[in-house]
Amino acid sequence: MKYKIRKIYAVVISFCLNCGYWVKNYRGFGETVKAMNAYKFETINDVETFMGLFKWRKDELIDWTPWVITLFHRALSDDCDGAATMGKWAFGKIGIKAKVINLWGNGLGHAICVTDDHRFMISNNDVATLNPENWKENVLRFHGYLFDTIEG
Repeated sequence: MKYKIRKIYAVVISFCLNCGYWVKNYRGFGETVKAMNAYKFETINDVETFMGLFKWRKDELIDWTPWVITLFHRALSDDCDGAATMGKWAFGKIGIKAKVINLWGNGLGHAICVTDDHRFMISNNDVATLNPENWKENVLRFHGYLFDTIEG
C-alpha cells in the first residue's frame, strides 16, 4: 500500500511539474520534438552511446520525473528518475520493452530501468548486462549492495 501511495503521489507531482515546465518553455517545444526525432537507434550499442550523453544533476526542491521531451529540452540532464525514463524510451526505440523500477535501502532511493526480459539495466548513464536467472542479485551487486529492496 505504501508503494502505491508513493507511486500515485509521484505521478501527480511529476505531471503537474512537467505541465508547468512546458507552460513556461512552450516556445522550445517544436525544436525539442525535432531533436528527439533526430535520434535513430538500431542496437543496444546505440542505446549505450545515447545514455552516455546523460548528465546527472540533483533535483531542486522536489523529486519528480520529467517526460522524455522535457529531458531533451533540459539537455538530457536530470537525476536517476530522468535517466530511467530516458532509458526506457531508448530501449523502446530498438523494440525492447522495459520498465522503471525503484531501489530502496539505507534511507536512500534510486530509480533504474530494467528490460522486461531482465537482460539489461540502465542506472544513470550506465548500461549494464544482467543475467536473467538472477537479475535482482546483479542489480543489487552493481549498486554495491547499497539497496536491499527492489520495487516495481
